[in-house]
Amino acid sequence: MKNLQPAMRENTRYLKFRIHSEEKVELSGFVDSFWDSAVDFLGSRTLSKASPWIIANKFDEEKQEGVIRVNREEIDAVRAALTLIQSFKGRNGFVEVVKISGAVRGVSESE
Repeated sequence: MKNLQPAMRENTRYLKFRIHSEEKVELSGFVDSFWDSAVDFLGSRTLSKASPWIIANKFDEEKQEGVIRVNREEIDAVRAALTLIQSFKGRNGFVEVVKISGAVRGVSESE
């Protein structure tokens, strides 16, 4: 199978986020809260255009930081959905977007 030409590929951006919560949040708790918030705020059509992908091996439970891959055109919508998260499995908290980059290496490096 041939690779797609660069002009036909989806343009993606990577969002680095930080979770602020009363207690440590596991990845599964964040994923559930993110999808609930995203579907409620964006709806299924916009969410499918955004095609967000939470990169599991980039989630650090100690620092409470992770990375999400998103379609470039819908980055503001996903960012807004992240800010609407108010709890993680019953624990109060919120999500802060730390950095946005065009390469995963750009958000993975420590600050």
